[in-house]
Amino acid sequence: MKKRQSHNQPLKVVCLTPHLFIGGAERLMIDIFSRLDRQRFQPQWCCLEGDSNDSANWRRELERAGIEVVVLASDQKPKQKVGRLWRLIVIGWRLWRYLRKNRPDIVQTQLFADVYRPIAWLAGVPTIISVEHNLDYDEPTWTRLAKIISRWSVNGIIAVSKAVKQDIIQRYHYSSNKIEVIYNGVDLDKFFQPIARPSLVDQPQLIWRLGAIGRLTRQKGFDLLIKALAKLPKAIHWQCSIAGSGPQAGYLNDLITKFGLNNQIKLVGLQTDVPKFLASLDLLIVPSRWEGLGLVILEAGAAGVPVVASQIDGIVEIISQRHNGYLVEAGSVNQLTKGLIDVLTAVSPDERLTWAINLQQTVKEKFSIIKTVEQYQNYYEQIS
Repeated sequence: MKKRQSHNQPLKVVCLTPHLFIGGAERLMIDIFSRLDRQRFQPQWCCLEGDSNDSANWRRELERAGIEVVVLASDQKPKQKVGRLWRLIVIGWRLWRYLRKNRPDIVQTQLFADVYRPIAWLAGVPTIISVEHNLDYDEPTWTRLAKIISRWSVNGIIAVSKAVKQDIIQRYHYSSNKIEVIYNGVDLDKFFQPIARPSLVDQPQLIWRLGAIGRLTRQKGFDLLIKALAKLPKAIHWQCSIAGSGPQAGYLNDLITKFGLNNQIKLVGLQTDVPKFLASLDLLIVPSRWEGLGLVILEAGAAGVPVVASQIDGIVEIISQRHNGYLVEAGSVNQLTKGLIDVLTAVSPDERLTWAINLQQTVKEKFSIIKTVEQYQNYYEQIS
């Protein structure tokens, strides 16, 4: 490991990310970097390529926090393979120049930016770490191989859950002692809402206000949710809002139309005010096929919203069955339908209230952003 430049100055930490796309990984790191102790750390942000219009607010948020944002290339990608390959080389060259000029003590990569870790090593960065946010079951083979080949260039890995740690041991063949588990944290000041009994136990429940939120991809299982809602008995009255954007938007709209649910299910797009969206719900549904942890569950828990979620991976590190939420078998439309019927008709209002109270307590005790930031800070100082 190369030596840091000075022990008398704050550690200069660069977050290297593919873009400022709207997602849980970016949201988490913005929350962490904005809160780093400036007497101990000097945070900076580097994007491999241009961010979309949707993420402009996030860039402004970083800049308001005094964090410099550098973009190495536009988001216009060549159509030809040769052009795309050349573009990757150009980005690598620009990254090397940026790091040589900036001379950070730590470069922290995430997502596709992991494949550029050797560039940081060549630029003389003393400490290189990566954050693994998900299980990456749909990761391209070449990306996986590139990350395996570049293992030598990384000093340590942060995994957002125990499930993610086990996955990256198997996927990339890291030794266990090179991986630190630091759970995601949620901003309680932003999301916390006192749980008002009438909002959860008013009877009769005329129309259930159901919701889901996340990137519109296969991983999130919103197709399963639509199919399960289509099978609910007519006696249950409900409306469902699905917040987010992504490549499955057209497919999901087609499913909604196919089942004649256009008046009951709405794709409401990206929500700039997630706390307000959560506050509008009686129940959050997280039907993911796989999940590294489930940041939206933490946000809903802080907001006092009961949760129905898949019994998988990192989610079970947050939710215990019928203690602070309700778990259903992942990937099964029938089991999701059965679970929703149970929660909406058979579970007592007092039990749903208890789930919300217990989940909020779980988030306060284990998943606050303040605790997460302190763990990141201690890790930075320990590994540098």
